[in-house]
Amino acid sequence: MISGRITPPASLCRASLISSLLLNLNGPTTAALAPSSAVTNCFNPAPTMRALRQEAAARQRRILFNNDGGETSVGMRSPSAQELLDLRTSGLAGTQVDSILYCTRSSGFGLFTHFTKVGQVFTTLEGRYAVNQMPALLKAGIDPLRVIVDFARQHRMEAFWSMRMDDTHDGSTAEYGPLILRTNTLKVTHPEYLLGTAQKRPKHGAWTAVDYGRPEIRELAFRYIEEVCRNYDVDGVELDFFRHPVYFKSTARGQPATETELGAMTDLLRRVRVMADEVGHARGRPILIAVHCPDSVEYCRAMGLDIEHLLANDLLDLWIPAGYFQLNNWDYSVALAHRRGVKVYPSLDAS
Repeated sequence: MISGRITPPASLCRASLISSLLLNLNGPTTAALAPSSAVTNCFNPAPTMRALRQEAAARQRRILFNNDGGETSVGMRSPSAQELLDLRTSGLAGTQVDSILYCTRSSGFGLFTHFTKVGQVFTTLEGRYAVNQMPALLKAGIDPLRVIVDFARQHRMEAFWSMRMDDTHDGSTAEYGPLILRTNTLKVTHPEYLLGTAQKRPKHGAWTAVDYGRPEIRELAFRYIEEVCRNYDVDGVELDFFRHPVYFKSTARGQPATETELGAMTDLLRRVRVMADEVGHARGRPILIAVHCPDSVEYCRAMGLDIEHLLANDLLDLWIPAGYFQLNNWDYSVALAHRRGVKVYPSLDAS
């Protein structure tokens, strides 16, 4: 059972409360990536960095609080760091929340609310986003991700940046869907990067999802993650594969991901691990990698993510299974992660 309780604000679109006390989910870490087909562990980081990662992963995490970062675009009424904190974050001080997983929107792919130069800052003032404070925050030099990281440091909390790997709110038929899509320069100028069109929609998933079978998309995903690791004092990054779990044309057609597609995704995560360890070595403190995805080896493989291989090959430090749906009992996920010495934190999604 959860030892502490957090009640998110009603305006919170998604705030996952991930408790490490559900099933006493503890254990050392391991991680490393390679193509999903038979491969050897070809990445062997220096023992010192691996030991630092293991030590960092072993810290207490009673509750991890995932914030979808929507305050800046719909909740705030002035470009104030304090208002940003007061909407969802200030109340975490003194609670059993030990880690903040802050998503700078990433809805859809490439749109963010941190000061990115690789991606695009979400600055539209159209429709429901008429009160979007990002233009004013940019002008004032107030970076939401830095504000959250500073708060975490002040209150001895851990700060992760969370990236939704293929969020498709822009494919919604609600008013905000087309609005988000037309502000996304990447998707508008490169429709060939998407899994479908408005006229030819895929069988599964939103047509606005990007195709991770394309090297351009995998390169952009890597660069988005690298930019944060190199420019922000985060303790780790959460790669959120739950939003939304259609990544390849094969799966959009209703077929399982191919070995080539599995390998391509594994290669991406390997690059992230190598880069994160490089940055961690340079700054003398590791950057942990967390993965949020469905709680089933078979389901993950079908969607293009070889979670069993990632767990076995030192490619992630924390596993966050389940979300909108749960496919197995918690003991399934605990056993799977602990068999590989990886920390596991079930996700209890508010929405």
